Amino acid sequence: MIDFAVAILCFGVAISYLIVIGGLMPDVMSDFNVNGYWSNRTPWIILGFCVVAPLSAMHRLDALKYTSGLSICFVAFLTIMVVVFAVPNSGADPCSSDDDDDDDGECRGDRQLATLTVDTMRVFSIFVFAFACQTNIFGVVNELRNPTQTRYDIVSGGAIATAAVIYSVVACAGYATYGDNVEDNILINYPNNTLTSVARIFVSLLVAFSYPVIAHPARSCILGLWRSMDKEEDSW
Repeated sequence: MIDFAVAILCFGVAISYLIVIGGLMPDVMSDFNVNGYWSNRTPWIILGFCVVAPLSAMHRLDALKYTSGLSICFVAFLTIMVVVFAVPNSGADPCSSDDDDDDDGECRGDRQLATLTVDTMRVFSIFVFAFACQTNIFGVVNELRNPTQTRYDIVSGGAIATAAVIYSVVACAGYATYGDNVEDNILINYPNNTLTSVARIFVSLLVAFSYPVIAHPARSCILGLWRSMDKEEDSW
């Protein structure tokens, strides 16, 4: 049952990554005045899958270290951009596409320190994405050099702490910028320009490179289920 649950979780997260690519890249094409076939989401989803499929066949997580390194750079770029847009008088106007770009403009909503409503409960399912990569912990431990308890604690604790800081910074900066008008994909809020187009490309590459990381434990679980069924058949 655990293998089945992990496989379903990773399958759902991987699909959402392709959906993100299909949602962002048509906007990038529109920013660059590219119309027609490449302004649709379908070719980008297909292209994204063709890119990630070979990477998903890697035997070890260590083979993904270069794409993972690039992903960290993409996350750093996005985080810096969100913070810059949130800082007043930074030169980056988050409402430049609106007629009124002051703090009361249409792009900015109300800000509250904390709120708990029915709508808050509805988005709890999104938080599962924050725990998706924890399914790789067994693979990480198996491939860790000199896998002592201390090294494991440093790696896992450092990864969780880094992710928590980045999540908090992006969430707080995005909410400080747009208030309750912030979209589930914050890149939708930002004006269309070269900087945000580059950010959309980077996020598309980020989720594409994250797809094989999610596919790795799913593949292991599916193979484990297959082997267990073969053993049951042999026992009969």
